[in-house]
Parts: sequence; C-alpha cells; structure tokens
Amino acid sequence: MLVISSQTLDADDPDHSITGDASYVAINGINSSTGYVEVDLYPKPDNGTDVIAYRYYGFIPDFDSDDDANSLDIYVPQIVQPALVFGVSALYKEEKGDMEGAGIDRGEMERVIQRALTQNNAIQGNRSYRKRRTDDGMDYGFTFAVENGSLS
Repeated sequence: MLVISSQTLDADDPDHSITGDASYVAINGINSSTGYVEVDLYPKPDNGTDVIAYRYYGFIPDFDSDDDANSLDIYVPQIVQPALVFGVSALYKEEKGDMEGAGIDRGEMERVIQRALTQNNAIQGNRSYRKRRTDDGMDYGFTFAVENGSLS
C-alpha cells in the first residue's frame, strides 16, 4: 500500500465516502485514550473484513520477578532482543571492571541495533516527501502557471 498524507486523502475524497479495495493508507496519529496508531484506508474497504498489519512504537513496562514467564515478543521485536542481552552484559562487565569485555558486548549491542534500524528504514520504502507523479492513481488537480503581468 502506498502511504499518502491525510491532506491528499481529504483533497481526493473530502467526506471519505469512496469504497473499494484499499490501495492507500494515511497515518492519522495516535489515539489519546488507547495509545494506538490510527490510520485511514483509501478507498474505504467495503466488505468490512480487511485486516492490515502494521508496525508502531510502543513502551515497555517495568518488569519484576512476577513477569519472569512473560515473553518480550509483544514488547520488543525479536531482531532487537539480542541487543538487550548484550547491553545488560556490557553494563555488568563494566561494573566488575572488565572494560575490554564490556566494549566487545557494547559493540555487539550496537551492531544488532544498527541491523534493526536498517531493516526499519526499509519498511516504508515507498514513502515520498516530494510531489507525487500524476500517474500514481491520485488526482491532485494542482497546476502552476505564471499569469501575464503578475510579476513585478
């Protein structure tokens, strides 16, 4: 799905009434009561059963001994979980005076984080901040022409 701005959606369908197979998504922001990211699909799905998976930022609650059976998978993507282990290990080794071991573990932690950042940057590969092409399916109706005698 192409990511479009809410302004583009509003310009093409002001009352959000067009239905069909969703081809575009506009990210609206975060719901203040639930904390979930809200999006609009365009055209609006007409069958009411479309499920769209997406990623978002969330907060990790403080853990204590009662949470030992809980999985980190719902809080931290699996690709990033090794960074937690390496980070804790680096802090522990640093506390015990093993600066060389702490440096190695910190380097591994940063390598894991860099790999995750690279993957995250590729997620929205179709994201564009410039004016879109006129043949992408959206009608922008924007033209620019200098009127004769309008420049001084």
